[in-house]
This record gives sequence, C-alpha cells and structure tokens, in this order.
Amino acid sequence: MKKTQYRFLLGGILLLVALSVAFIFWQGRKKETAGTRPTYQPAASGTVGKILVSMDPTAWKAGIGEQVRHCLQLPVPGLPQPEPFFTYMFISPPDFDGFKIFRQVLFVADLSDSSAATRRILRLLNPEELQQFSASKQTATLFLQYDRYAKGQLLVFLVGKNSQALQRYLQDEASQEQLLFVFEDHLTTYMSESIQRAKVHAVSLMNTLKRKFGLSFSLPPNYKEVLSDKDFIWIGTVSDNAYQNIWISRLPLRAKEMYDTTFIIQHRDRIGKHFLRYNPKREGSFVQTETRVPLHVRDTHLNDIPVREYAGLWVLESRRRGGGFVGYAFEHKGYFYYIEAYIYAPSREKLPILRRLKGILNTVQLFDNREESPVALR
Repeated sequence: MKKTQYRFLLGGILLLVALSVAFIFWQGRKKETAGTRPTYQPAASGTVGKILVSMDPTAWKAGIGEQVRHCLQLPVPGLPQPEPFFTYMFISPPDFDGFKIFRQVLFVADLSDSSAATRRILRLLNPEELQQFSASKQTATLFLQYDRYAKGQLLVFLVGKNSQALQRYLQDEASQEQLLFVFEDHLTTYMSESIQRAKVHAVSLMNTLKRKFGLSFSLPPNYKEVLSDKDFIWIGTVSDNAYQNIWISRLPLRAKEMYDTTFIIQHRDRIGKHFLRYNPKREGSFVQTETRVPLHVRDTHLNDIPVREYAGLWVLESRRRGGGFVGYAFEHKGYFYYIEAYIYAPSREKLPILRRLKGILNTVQLFDNREESPVALR
C-alpha cells in the first residue's frame, strides 16, 4: 500500500514538472510570435573596402550609375599614390536576398521612378521617414540602417526626389564626402572591434600609455616603444616591409587656435625635428609635413570622443622617403592632445595599412589618473 502511494506521489511530481516546463516554453513562444525578434544574428561578411551597390539596372548603366562609380572610387586623402576609397559590385534589387548579410550595401533610389526595382528598394525604408523626406525641402538624403540582417552590417540608402537631385548630390564635394565617410567610419569601427577581440595585446605598453598620458589603445603585441620624452612617445612595428608608427603628444591647452592647420603643421614639424629621426647621424633624416599637398580636415569621433582629423603627407627633410599620415586633435583634463599614425610602405598599397592603424586609434580610452577609472568606453 505504501509503495502504491509513493508511486502516485512521484508520478504527480513528474507531471507537475512537465506541465511547468511546457508552460514556460509556451510563454516564450507567445512572446516570440508577438513580435520579439530573435537575438541571434549572423556576422556580416564581404571583402573589406568592397561596397555592394543595388539600384535600378537601367539607371546603373546611365548617368546616375556612372556618378556612383566615380564617387566610390575617389582617391583617399593622406596617401602618396592615388588609391580609391572603395571597390564595388552591382546587383539588381530582386537579387539582394542572396546577399543579405553583405557588410556594406548602398541602395540608390529615385522617388520619381516607378520601376519595380526602385519600388523594391523603397519598401525597405520606414514609410513615415520616407513621407517626412518627401514633404521636406531636401531634394536628396541618406537613410542608414545598422545590423538589419547581420551583425556589423551597414545599409545606406541614397534617395533623391528625382534624377536631377541625385546627380546634384553625387557631384557636390561635401555630399560625396558625407557618403564616403559614412562607409569609411563604419569600416574603422569594424577594424577596431577586430583588434579588441584579439586574445593577445601589448599590455605593458598599454599600461605605460595610461600612466604617462591618461589614455590607452588596444595595441597588437608586436608594437614596441621607439622613443619617449616627457609629453611625447613614439611606438611602432615593422611588418611585411611596412613601417607602422603611432606617436602621441600633449601640450597645455591654451586656445582653440591650436586646432588650426597652421598650428598642427608647426607642431608636427617641431616634433619631427626633435624626435622622429630615422638616422640621427644623417642630415635631413627627420619627418616633416609635405606642405605642397593641403591637409584634409574634418570633425569626427574616435570611440565617441569628439576629435578633429587631419590627413596628409609626410616627407623626410632630405626628401629621401615619404608617406601618408592621419592625425587627431582633442582636449582632455586641461591638455591638448595630438595623436598620429603614419606609414612607410614602399611598393605596396597603403590603404589597408592605414585603415588598420585608424582602427587602433579608434580603440582609444581616456582615463582620470586620480581615479584610475575609464571616462570614455566603447
């Protein structure tokens, strides 16, 4: 009798557990069908620096397509030889389903075009945002979508009210830069995240930067200190016949004029003459700014820190060597910081190296030395 009661009791407990599990599962399914998107997303794929372009095939073969191709292949500032921002691959909008996880995609749409291809693109946009644009005075604009189909993905929609509006946008220098740097800055973030995910870093050097300057980067393990002074440090590495250099300087913050290109050039040349010497015994072996090519200047962000970016060319005073650089100026704790990455890579493409260096600089964190706590984190 007792055995029978025990079996009934055990069976009741097991039934209760089974019903509880079923209820929890049903609740989860209910929430999912109510509109909750799955948390898992595949990682975006695609060659770094390649843009997938999708638009009406007729427009791609005509003037609009020609201007898109011209814009994407404009030369990158800060490189000694012309290298285009991006390569591209075209697909018709109906074929996009086979490329949904491509890393960077550019859609181009003309609101006055009633083709099936254009309608397919416009269906990907928020109707309310599209209606607001249609009612505005703007004639062309960009819509951005991040991580829509894959993690790390960027979809850019260039939409114009007619073909003339698209042509004006693609011919305007400021608009060209807006479009190009949306993609370029997204690539910088991708490079930064790849560097941060690495299992090994130059931890000792990172801590040196933190103690000395109140900032640090995620540095690959092959980076070493080259030269250091009170408010200056030069670090770098050599890989595949490419000299990759980063230097950091700071000055007491005095005036906003320190952001002017004149001051930046004077500061670079002063640092170059005192510290950036390739052969101290040889005259003219220090780094200077190549002033025959104007600096390209823009306001942007490094890891959410407002900065001013300067891209240009450097040469040795003897003009025996030269290359490209990108530098950033910002303020922190009463100091004016100027940090720079510059490369020397003869007989090879410089853009992939420059992008990796920009990715390193984009991992910057600022610290309050008194509290030893991060004040700017990704």
